[in-house]
Amino acid sequence: MPEELWPLRHEALNSIEGLALLYNLAAQACARQLPGDMVECGVYNGGSAAAIGLAIRHYPKRLWLYDSFQGLPTPTIPDGHEAARFAGELIGKPERVQARLAEAGLSADATILREGWFAETFAQPGPDAVALLHIDADFYDGVRAALRHFYDRVVVGGVIILDDFAWWEGTRRAFYEFCVERDVAPIIHRHGVTGALYWFKEETYARSHATRPTAGPSSAEPNPET
Repeated sequence: MPEELWPLRHEALNSIEGLALLYNLAAQACARQLPGDMVECGVYNGGSAAAIGLAIRHYPKRLWLYDSFQGLPTPTIPDGHEAARFAGELIGKPERVQARLAEAGLSADATILREGWFAETFAQPGPDAVALLHIDADFYDGVRAALRHFYDRVVVGGVIILDDFAWWEGTRRAFYEFCVERDVAPIIHRHGVTGALYWFKEETYARSHATRPTAGPSSAEPNPET
C-alpha cells in the first residue's frame, strides 16, 4: 500500500482499508492489461478518486468522475425511512477533487469531471469501455442508474464496486433488482465495516480460500486470477 494513500483519508468517506482496496483493484486492472477506463459515480471531495488515480497515473487510462456536488438527492421509497435525514448531506467541491488528483500525480488530461445529476451527465459522451466501475451513489435511484448505464461497458474481467453496500438499503435493493433484471448471478466479494461489495464481470468460478480476500490485513489486496 503506497504511503500517499494515508493523507487521502481526510478527504474520503472511506477507511484507509477501503482506499487500499480501490487502489489495488485499479492497479490490478492495469497489471492485467484490461482495456477501458476507470469510472467513479459519487465523488465527494476526491479521496477515493485519488486512490484510483494513484494506481493508474503511469498507465494510458482515464478517470471519469460523476457527481452533482449538491449533496445527496432526495431518497425514494426503496431507500427506507432512515435515508430521508441524509438528503442534501455530503456536499463535495470540484476544486478539492482536482487538488487531490493533482497530489496523486494524475495529469489533468487523464481526468474527466462530469458535474451534475446523473440524469444529465450520463447523457453526455462517456467512456466506450470500463475496466473499473466504482459506484458510491448511496441511494437507490443513483445506484440503479449507474449500473444500468455503465454495466454493458465494463469489459470481461473488469471490476464493479458498490460502496457502503451494508450501510444503504437502497444500494442493496438496486443491486438485487439489477441482477434479476439482467439475469446475472455474480460471484460477490465483501470488504470492510461498511460492507463494500465487488465482483469481476463474468467470473464463473469461486476462488480458493488462499486467494479470496478475508477480513484480515490481506483484505485490501485481492488476487483475482484469470
